[in-house]
Amino acid sequence: LKKTTLMNFAEPKSIFKTIFIIVCFLMSSKTLSQSSFAETEKAYLQAKNNDNGRFLLAAKYAQQLLYNDRPNEAMQLIDKNIDIAKKNKDGQYAAYLNSIAAFNSRLLGKDEKALQYLAQAKKYLPTTKDVATLGYVAYCEGWLQVRNGQETQAVQNFHKAIHYFDKVPETELTISRKTKIYNELSSIYADWKMYEL
Repeated sequence: LKKTTLMNFAEPKSIFKTIFIIVCFLMSSKTLSQSSFAETEKAYLQAKNNDNGRFLLAAKYAQQLLYNDRPNEAMQLIDKNIDIAKKNKDGQYAAYLNSIAAFNSRLLGKDEKALQYLAQAKKYLPTTKDVATLGYVAYCEGWLQVRNGQETQAVQNFHKAIHYFDKVPETELTISRKTKIYNELSSIYADWKMYEL
């Protein structure tokens, strides 16, 4: 009788089959990513300049540019849309886009620029009543504070952000944002050895 093993990777057919499956998976996920990127780019370019939905598309498109190693284009896109958004009476989109720019700047290692964008985002908060935007800016501030070693202040901003997000309808986006905040809080509380929190 042949000896059997749980996984017989020693056979060349098994190795090649495994490699083939992995390569196919990586190619399909890259294709899906490129497809999503192309769809976002097309939607952004087709949106009208005076359409507020274009600002949300700009944020998504800029994030995709950043993650596709095109940081200069991402920041130019955000700055262009900030210039348009700040002309609106409601500061919702100017605050949101400045927050995106703050996140991106920090990811690019431009810490001082990130704080400048955050200050601009906060400047527009008194001109909006959009609760989700208030929550997003608080989340952004907390996220930056964690990376600047200001965990106590970050916890306060994360709780403020959750308070705002609890007031908006529960959507996939809201759940995603709250999940990120809870992950940040869990990490801080673990560092503080406050495991019950």
